Amino acid sequence: MNLPAGKTTRKIDKGKEDFVETIAELMKTSFTGYVVLTIEGYSGIEEGVLFLSNGQLVGASFEYSKFGTSVFGDSAAKQFFNALSAKYAVGDVCELSKQQLELITTFNEKAILEREISEKDLRRLIPKKYTEAYAKQTLGKTLEKQESMHSVFKRAGLTGFDKSY
Repeated sequence: MNLPAGKTTRKIDKGKEDFVETIAELMKTSFTGYVVLTIEGYSGIEEGVLFLSNGQLVGASFEYSKFGTSVFGDSAAKQFFNALSAKYAVGDVCELSKQQLELITTFNEKAILEREISEKDLRRLIPKKYTEAYAKQTLGKTLEKQESMHSVFKRAGLTGFDKSY
């Protein structure tokens, strides 16, 4: 999803700052913009975006970069919250005008959340540990089709190569 750059107001590093506290603070201060989160997850680099309008969570998207696969809306929000528990994570908070955010949600209706998420719900939705289940479910058929280099070499009768391929 292409997003306007907006004004980056904060950079977040999992080791330095608590993402959940940052999002809760944005909700309290009626923030309008988005939080982008990049993690090293199950399938490599995964990136989630959570959209806020006047402090309300209004939309989400989540992308599995290696496979060019994205999910939107409530499913993306669940995957975003799961990603908050990943071992390696960095993020940015980008402020937008209300008009910019309205354009994003107008042209990306599938990103709009169907259910309202309050600040109280936020803490309950974050798992204690990152789970690969969302990635496996989302990427199911794509992962089945992906072959390792070793299996390609084996099928071609070239089995003398190191299995690290």
